[in-house]
Amino acid sequence: MWNRFARFSFDKFIQNLTGYAATYNGEWWFIRAFIAAILLGTIYYYLTEKIHIVYVETGLVLFISVITVKFLPALIKLDTFSSLASSYLWTQLFMPDTFVCAYLFGIVFGKYDIFASIRSLFSSYSSINRALIGLMLIVSAFYFRQLQE
Repeated sequence: MWNRFARFSFDKFIQNLTGYAATYNGEWWFIRAFIAAILLGTIYYYLTEKIHIVYVETGLVLFISVITVKFLPALIKLDTFSSLASSYLWTQLFMPDTFVCAYLFGIVFGKYDIFASIRSLFSSYSSINRALIGLMLIVSAFYFRQLQE
């Protein structure tokens, strides 16, 4: 294990610090996703700073998610972009993953305090009705998850 640190390389240090490589510690596989989320969140925040309508932002998040998760991976499979699909930069830096949707929805939920709105909406229901609604949501989630497989 200590052989990795025997010869210090500034290039390797910068690559590990930025998440481009994980040669020092393989447990840091998540750092690329973390850096991408920070950059994406900052860009999203500045682009939507003047938007104050939750439905517009929800539509925007859905649009970005569809482009990132469905369109770009399908586009990269075309013959024109086949060399890009096998490139190191594509596989290491661009991560079309479903984390984009969850992360951006987290930003929208935080900005508009949606959980507080949901809590106040359901506080008027009895505990049995809330339990039934929760059960229906869980069953629906399992059903839609099974449709994807």
